[in-house]
Amino acid sequence: MESNRSGGPDQPAVVEQNTEIGHWEGDTIIGANHEGVLLTLVERVTKYTIVSKLKSKNADELAKMLIYRANKCDLPVKTITFDNGIEFSKHQKIGAELKADIYFARPYPSWE
Repeated sequence: MESNRSGGPDQPAVVEQNTEIGHWEGDTIIGANHEGVLLTLVERVTKYTIVSKLKSKNADELAKMLIYRANKCDLPVKTITFDNGIEFSKHQKIGAELKADIYFARPYPSWE
């Protein structure tokens, strides 16, 4: 598993301000009975959304699909913010391939 994660407070302010195109949020949606996985990428300003079907939450499969889909998109990819799921453990590969900075959401209790 890769490390060197950057979290919420380390993000540039422009990411949270939603004033510049190119800052994305990535997440996964798991189907009923844990069957099927969707990878979602949402650009924060335009709300342009990319949805990709995955066979599993496998980090290698996810990274490959994310890189492929992001490279096909006309919008820039400057940063991507993920949650802390294990499926994003190939974040360094994703960042290097896309020449993007990768950040992780600050973990918080479910009641926040």
